[in-house]
Amino acid sequence: MTMENSNVVSLKKKGLETFEGILKAYREEITKINAVDTLQVLDLKKSNIFHITLRKNIINIAFDNLPEADKSYSCTLIFKQDVLGSRKVVFPENVLWSYGEVAVLATKPGNADVITLMTFDGGETFFASHALANLGK
Repeated sequence: MTMENSNVVSLKKKGLETFEGILKAYREEITKINAVDTLQVLDLKKSNIFHITLRKNIINIAFDNLPEADKSYSCTLIFKQDVLGSRKVVFPENVLWSYGEVAVLATKPGNADVITLMTFDGGETFFASHALANLGK
């Protein structure tokens, strides 16, 4: 950890396990994906936010680089319809939905949905919430 000035702390050390202090702002990398295949593999080491433009129906989502079983992990999936719309996404069986209801995604061209996923067991189970629905004009 290095001090850039009296108000900014830069965390550059890999493997930093704890941080104490006030976090006023932060930014996250966004992985942008043009989904042109029916299988979509999400590499969880790339980022925690995936912006996925649906150019084809996704009938299988897989996760790569899952966290260790004793670590928690959360990510945000943004599914945006392409100019044709009506694309569908089938989620794996190990994704458990809030209230037991699988998200119904927007179908209008250009509209988007935001899904939040959390795991506490290394990806054996993901808890899912349809955080924002049918966003668009």
